[in-house]
Amino acid sequence: MANLPCSGTLKVGPLIAEIIKTDFTAESDCFCKIILGNHFYRTGICKGCGRKPKWDDKFEIFISEKDKSMLIELWEHSLEFSEEIIGKVNIYLSELHILNQSIENWFDIKIETNIFGRIQIKIELEEGEKQKNQTEPQKEIQTAWNL
Repeated sequence: MANLPCSGTLKVGPLIAEIIKTDFTAESDCFCKIILGNHFYRTGICKGCGRKPKWDDKFEIFISEKDKSMLIELWEHSLEFSEEIIGKVNIYLSELHILNQSIENWFDIKIETNIFGRIQIKIELEEGEKQKNQTEPQKEIQTAWNL
């Protein structure tokens, strides 16, 4: 993994999204899924957020040299219907030049080549061993779960 340590703590926090998907309503509820390696994290649901959901969730994820990318998906939550993916972004860790510093970048939210909005994500990487007070994954990815 270029420019990254062999291990460390990646701090990730989706901040805000701007959704341009045409069938999206002002009453929509949104959440994010973060997948890195075999770990799965999920933000809280931003209720009635419409096209500009905001989150305060922050996750600390232990990474190693085998972790190459982080997938962030933006979802529409529904109690009546199945949840629907709005879009996703795959962030290659080797492209982040953030060792011991913090960045806030905007990333396009896509399905294949179609852009459905963008999301601002705060990312920080601290070099070193796993910290004892690290946030544990909320839910592990099941091996049969399809991304």
